[in-house]
Amino acid sequence: MLLLLFRLAEETYAMAGREVAEVVPMLPMRKLPMTPSFVRGAVNYRGRQVPVVDLGLLIDDTPCPPAMSTRIILVHFTLPDGGAELVGMLAQGVTETVQTPPDWQPPAATPDHKTLHVIDSSFYSPKAVISWFDHSRLLPAGPLADIFKEHFRP
Repeated sequence: MLLLLFRLAEETYAMAGREVAEVVPMLPMRKLPMTPSFVRGAVNYRGRQVPVVDLGLLIDDTPCPPAMSTRIILVHFTLPDGGAELVGMLAQGVTETVQTPPDWQPPAATPDHKTLHVIDSSFYSPKAVISWFDHSRLLPAGPLADIFKEHFRP
């Protein structure tokens, strides 16, 4: 399995490459009024407005810094009403992918939606501790649904 690696503060995270629609550089964002603090704004992606969630603010209240390696990870996100929308996730250190061994499986989900699972990182680096990031479990569906309802849907 191909994993996309990224950092938030000093921690390294991995997500399944198949979950990623595209990785784009930081783009100019327009503010979205009356949204949660972790929503940095919206970007114009191929003529379409896409909300961007700052994962640093979402995970540990530390905004992602403006740096060359800070990128927007675009993912398809399923909303509570069953609709799927493109959402951007701002993260730093989004510059590397790794291939796992053929028999490797992602960590099993737990009932606690806010748990970030530590994965066996020995295939990547004996010294690295990598946490598994599952955007479908960690992005807040209710607030994102409200943002689409208020700002993007007629």
